[in-house]
Amino acid sequence: MEVTTLKLTKSEKIKIANTDDLHTILADILKREDKINREKEHFWFIGFNSQNYILCIDTVSLGTVKSTQVMPMNVFRNGVWHVCVPEG
Repeated sequence: MEVTTLKLTKSEKIKIANTDDLHTILADILKREDKINREKEHFWFIGFNSQNYILCIDTVSLGTVKSTQVMPMNVFRNGVWHVCVPEG
């Protein structure tokens, strides 16, 4: 499985106001994938800052047509790698 990472520059960071905004972004990402992978289950990690700007989007797991396996440590690891932790 190829794990893809989309790390955004400061000018590319998009503020998310609601779930429709997030759906639009993820649908656009999915359209860029090979047609065969579009049918598979995806588990994405999306890191936000405290103002709801997207910091990063990672594919944690790409499964089959019916399921995908996700290990919690892989999800949390992405947040640490990209420093997607609460600002305070």
